[in-house]
Amino acid sequence: MSRLPGAEECLLPSRFIDSGHPEVEKRATSLVNTDSTPRENALSLYYWTRDQIRYNPYAVGTEPDDFLATLAERAEAQG
Repeated sequence: MSRLPGAEECLLPSRFIDSGHPEVEKRATSLVNTDSTPRENALSLYYWTRDQIRYNPYAVGTEPDDFLATLAERAEAQG
């Protein structure tokens, strides 16, 4: 039987979760507030992602890099 990863392991950057990338860290830092609760900060991150990162199910790339958050944000910034 395989071992399930722990919560800390699930929060680490990986191939498709580039949360350790400087652009992602900078954006996340700009969206959270040290005076806010973890729930409020999570909602801030969620709403920004929902409202700012466009998703077109008819224009999905096929390359692994097409699924990286840094590229999605960069594409959105370019219009």
